[in-house]
Amino acid sequence: MSNSPEPARAEGAQPGGPLVCPAVLDLASASWLRDEVLRVMSASPGLAVEIDAGAVTQIDTANVQILLAARRELERQGGTLTVRSPSAAVLRVATRLGLAAALDLPSFDAQAAAGGAPISPSDERK
Repeated sequence: MSNSPEPARAEGAQPGGPLVCPAVLDLASASWLRDEVLRVMSASPGLAVEIDAGAVTQIDTANVQILLAARRELERQGGTLTVRSPSAAVLRVATRLGLAAALDLPSFDAQAAAGGAPISPSDERK
């Protein structure tokens, strides 16, 4: 049995709905994230996968790498991976790692400069 927290699931989530991340995505939960993403990807190769990261308060490098690897593999298969509602923690870590653009996320600095308002990566480049 894992000590990792079980992810919250959206009420009434349908198969193919967003994968809802738990608040803590640390090294202990990296295998959960990897397994869940692989499960969703194997169910339908080339699928548009959505990850709901709105509740994430802590994320580490390993989990960001899992998201990036999944995004690249899905793109290779003709699919997509979208990180929906990324929390400040997700944006901050992805920005510090230099991977925000690779995950199609706004940088943490750009979002903070916009007063916390959501911005797109294309707005950042202006």
